[in-house]
Amino acid sequence: MPGLGDLAALAGAICWGVTTLLVRHEARRTSGLLINALSVTLGCLYALALMLGLWLLGGYAPRIGPAPLLGVGELLVSVLLSLVLGDSLYFLALPRIGVAPTMSLSVTEPLFTAVFAVLLLGEAVSIGLAAALVLIPLGLYLVTLPARGRAVTPKTDRANLRLGIIMAVGAPIAWGLSSVALRPALDQFDPLLSTAIKTCFASVGVWLIVRRSGAWRVSAGRGQVGMALGAATLSAASILLFTVAVQQAGAARATTLSATSPLYTVPLAALLLGESVTPRMLVGTALTVAGVVLVVAL
Repeated sequence: MPGLGDLAALAGAICWGVTTLLVRHEARRTSGLLINALSVTLGCLYALALMLGLWLLGGYAPRIGPAPLLGVGELLVSVLLSLVLGDSLYFLALPRIGVAPTMSLSVTEPLFTAVFAVLLLGEAVSIGLAAALVLIPLGLYLVTLPARGRAVTPKTDRANLRLGIIMAVGAPIAWGLSSVALRPALDQFDPLLSTAIKTCFASVGVWLIVRRSGAWRVSAGRGQVGMALGAATLSAASILLFTVAVQQAGAARATTLSATSPLYTVPLAALLLGESVTPRMLVGTALTVAGVVLVVAL
């Protein structure tokens, strides 16, 4: 269906943006790794429940291609790179260098994905996508860059700060490689089944990371549980929507549109958390919107 991939990518970006906002709010009181693990696990249960419910109602039949073992392997690689490695690096970077720097570095994901998709998958880069690969990261950088004198950065030593920067750069590289690994896997499974497999694999991986880090010892109150439920719902939706987008629009195009999540996170942070909106953010918003229009139109 024409345009379905673009719509799925933009809707998934909104879901991920709100998820980031929820994690940011609760990470002050508990571990971001623990929140991520709870979200991925509940997302797995949601995906399985949705599959079962639709199957019982006669509205869903799993699609399995001729090489399912190859597809499972590609999904496993995608999960290890994205939901386990990339997301963990992202959430670990947040408390070390702050939200704005982490998000600013994360917007390089479309650039890495486009390079990997062209080199490894042979995807074509249209004029609109090429322009968007410049406009969207630039616009999102301006959106996420705090006003001078208003940046809220955590107190940390130089070594920890350097490690946080490495983590923040490593996350988009891992996400880009994950998108490239996901695309051929969708030739073997439908998006819903792919999402269920991915989140089940990811649940095991993130809990191993949480256990090794000791984050599981952090107590979670009613607020954290409620937040995890909300984040899990949105996170599962963003994974499913992104999977549909990659299948319909290709890895480079889907990732470019999905990277617009800060465009929605920053206004919500201003509305709900009282953060200020600067003229620079407005310029960044205009550039990002222009990039999205170019991707869709050209």
